[in-house]
Amino acid sequence: MTRLPATRATVRASLLAVAFGGGVSWGAVAGGPWLLALALLALALGSTVLALACNTQLRRPLLVGSLMVAAVAGGLLRGVSSASPNVLSSAAGSDRGPVVIQGTVREAPARHHSESLVVVDVDVLTDAAGTSRPHIAVIAAVPGPVVALPGDHVRVDASGLRPPSVRPGPESAATLDREGVAAVAVSPRVTVTASGAASLNRWIAQVRGRLSAAAAQALPEPAATLVDEFALGVRGTLPTDVSTPLQDAGLIHLVATSGLKVALLIALLLRVLAVVAAPPRLRVTVVLLVTAAYVAVSGAGPAAMRAAIMAAVALMVGPSGRRTQPLALLTVVGALMLAVSPRLCLDVGFQLSFLGTTGILLLADPICRHLPGPRLVAEPIGVTVAAQLATFPVMASAFGVVSLVGPLANGLAVPALPVLLGLGWCGALLAQLNPLLGWLPLQLARLIAGLILGIARATSAVPLAAIHVGVWPHAWLVAEMSALLAAAAALVVFKRWGGSPPAPLAGPDGWAAPSMGAGRAGVVIAAVLSAAMVAGAVLVASGRPDGRLHLSVLSVGAAPAVLVTTPEGGLVLVDGGSDPQRLAQAVGSTLAPTVRTIDVLIITGGERGAVAGVAGLQPHYGVSHVVAPDTDLSSGAATLLGGLRAAGADLATAASPWSWGGLAWRFVCAGPGTTSQGSAVPACAVQLAGAGGSALLLGDVASAEQEELAGLFGESLAADLVVAPPGGALAPALVDATRPHHVAVPSARAVRAAASLGAVALRSTGADGTLDYVGSGGGLVAA
Repeated sequence: MTRLPATRATVRASLLAVAFGGGVSWGAVAGGPWLLALALLALALGSTVLALACNTQLRRPLLVGSLMVAAVAGGLLRGVSSASPNVLSSAAGSDRGPVVIQGTVREAPARHHSESLVVVDVDVLTDAAGTSRPHIAVIAAVPGPVVALPGDHVRVDASGLRPPSVRPGPESAATLDREGVAAVAVSPRVTVTASGAASLNRWIAQVRGRLSAAAAQALPEPAATLVDEFALGVRGTLPTDVSTPLQDAGLIHLVATSGLKVALLIALLLRVLAVVAAPPRLRVTVVLLVTAAYVAVSGAGPAAMRAAIMAAVALMVGPSGRRTQPLALLTVVGALMLAVSPRLCLDVGFQLSFLGTTGILLLADPICRHLPGPRLVAEPIGVTVAAQLATFPVMASAFGVVSLVGPLANGLAVPALPVLLGLGWCGALLAQLNPLLGWLPLQLARLIAGLILGIARATSAVPLAAIHVGVWPHAWLVAEMSALLAAAAALVVFKRWGGSPPAPLAGPDGWAAPSMGAGRAGVVIAAVLSAAMVAGAVLVASGRPDGRLHLSVLSVGAAPAVLVTTPEGGLVLVDGGSDPQRLAQAVGSTLAPTVRTIDVLIITGGERGAVAGVAGLQPHYGVSHVVAPDTDLSSGAATLLGGLRAAGADLATAASPWSWGGLAWRFVCAGPGTTSQGSAVPACAVQLAGAGGSALLLGDVASAEQEELAGLFGESLAADLVVAPPGGALAPALVDATRPHHVAVPSARAVRAAASLGAVALRSTGADGTLDYVGSGGGLVAA
């Protein structure tokens, strides 16, 4: 691999593309810096005027700076224009109980585990408030298969609509936002009312279905899905015993239509066309058409689109004798894709594709040169190491798994991928003529897919094959990216103004490598110090209070655990679930990395399943104070209190309301209930209220005790948010007394809204992970 020297024009184009893309991403995420964009445009105009009035020596850098500032401003304006208001909250029927939707299927249903995911563009929406025509799309997850094609008219009956999940996957907020989907139908039933007209999208869906059917007819599961995913690019669902080894081995990217597959397909086509001595122009035409068809059939994901565009430019420029600079082309393509769809910056596939490709372009060549062994194995290993180094923060943040055996697994598996692509496509296409013709290639493809799976299982079985980091805190991701930018800026500044560079050494291919003398050491030290200072500043800033009430219902399974950040910055943990490891991961992914103390732990006196997880806080977090109700406690809670007291925590009991952290708190207790251990203890909940809103945290209070609470305390239980007991059972009398706007349910899986909730917005940790709420002038709202 030889890197082309970058000309001034390509460097400037890259810088402008990065500036524009950064501005688009900033505007799309922030959603409203109009004044900043206009101020930058004014600054760019002023710099341009100044440049024209200056001498020739200063004119060029001033003009380049003006273009950079203008590119950032233009990107901001484009990003802001895409940050549309939350159409779900304003659409008729959202959070208002049962809805009936009449609409059009946007794309063919995708299989996800045991469900079919159907995206419907809404024509008419009917709910308790009446009939409306909101311009939104809704995704429905229907158990079992759904026979529907793009353009079909359908009726969707659902018990309500909810916001998209924050977890990665086909129902994640980033994925659905990019596709323009505003809501997820709850407990939907989809009925096709009329077939759609012929269209390109419909024809592509039919082709995809026929190719997948050919593999399903010739192969058993999970081999059929593996061939679909590896070779054909048709999305399916793999069982856990297949997907987990692939993920731990760093081979899960093979199931996606990645840029790697597009590159391998193009290389395979060029080699075949060279063997048959096809003319150069015919080669380019055939490769472009086949690549476009492959990308379309496989779903046209961001990674495949990026690779296809870059390959198309390189192929069209090639016959003229000119060569492209890959890094510059990558930045320009990324900026163009963001200009067309700014919300792509939130898509994990887009992030991984561009970061991974950048890492490969910058790092793969030097890494591969220093690896021993045959190039067939060394190059995949070097490319994987380069891609992993660049994508590490995103992989950790999105999937919580970092594979340490990925380079070895990819070095063994990737050489077999071109063979699998060729066999899979040949078998699927020949099967359209006659199933017998495609049988043998598909069986061979099955063997290759099984070999890759075997490599994944063998390498993932190695001790410490993968690091499972839970959920990588967003503050860590921001700090790491800020540190990298600071280090890069320090290197540029030192090179530009730090004096003469050190003498170069000749590399093995003639390229100049700076010697590691005192000058180089100073550059490295300056970059490291800059990165450390910026990362530390970001982490400290992320831990500072913002003056608002924050409440997080932690995802620790079917058990209660709620983390409250008071307006003054105090931290309160109410109960802790039953799993110490899950509590530690959930708390760590919610708090800033610099926070190491829980100010107050409140236990409701319930079963051991509500408090046993607190043991997971040590040694990660200290507990300063513990508050318990002034009643008899369960044996598990009593044991926990003894251990915390021995560790230095102050213990207090509360028989009346108290104030702390700018909030008013109180226990509300019913009569004794019977725990799973057979003892009778009072059932207590925690109520909190302040300027930002109010909440009632029910712990594990059962329905019978909820009825008693409603009778004892009545409307004084009113709250913006009710955190239900695990599973979500709520007594109608309690719902009437509290009149909540939101209900959060700690659960192991998604739950359905009860009829008694009416228009209340219900979310569950089983569907959405940790549930975040923030105080506002109108009370607690979903974050």
